[in-house]
Amino acid sequence: MPKLLIHNSHARRALARGVHQLAAAVEPTLGPRGMNAMIDRPIGTPIVTRDGVSIAASIELHDRFENMGAQVVREVSMQTNEVAGDGTTTAIVLANALVQNGVEANERGAKSVDLVRGIDLAVAKVVQALKASAKPARSNGNLAAVANIAATDPRLGSLVAEAYERVGADGVITTDFSVTRDTTLDVVEGMSFDRGYLSHHMVTDQDKMEVVLERPLILMTDLKIKEPK
Repeated sequence: MPKLLIHNSHARRALARGVHQLAAAVEPTLGPRGMNAMIDRPIGTPIVTRDGVSIAASIELHDRFENMGAQVVREVSMQTNEVAGDGTTTAIVLANALVQNGVEANERGAKSVDLVRGIDLAVAKVVQALKASAKPARSNGNLAAVANIAATDPRLGSLVAEAYERVGADGVITTDFSVTRDTTLDVVEGMSFDRGYLSHHMVTDQDKMEVVLERPLILMTDLKIKEPK
């Protein structure tokens, strides 16, 4: 299949247009007073959400080059969601501002290498300022306020804050689908590892697919065990 090629300012402008179109769909959802977005689906009812990464994932542009720009910003939101779990809309808005201003500066004669260096220096200054002004969210009220914005549901936000308060900063909080319509909080004592057992033969409870061991001996090491005996 023949490839379409564009270069220089035409390529930059096309990518910037794609970034702007995606950001324009996400930006109104930003902040505690953000608006909802409605996403159509081939089957079922539309999705109503304020989640930036969900909106970005549903956008496909007709123009190939503009869509490439949109895909880059979509990847930004996905990485933000993977690392922080929130702030995807903010990441898209910031990325759009960087792209639009960068293209404009480039059109005025600024060198791309100098722009990247300037952005890196600015990022270091911003991160330093954020760390200096950051305040630990120690109280349940502060935690609930942050959770309310992320969950867009005061009741769910309060539940998240309660979970954090009960397990502490070093605890593990996980979510799972409920078989009922109720949202509940269960606190399990012990430790949790982000992986399953090595073999299904280790299962002791076939009905629940759980490994239950009474008073086991546990070895923890950072060495590679080659020949266990």
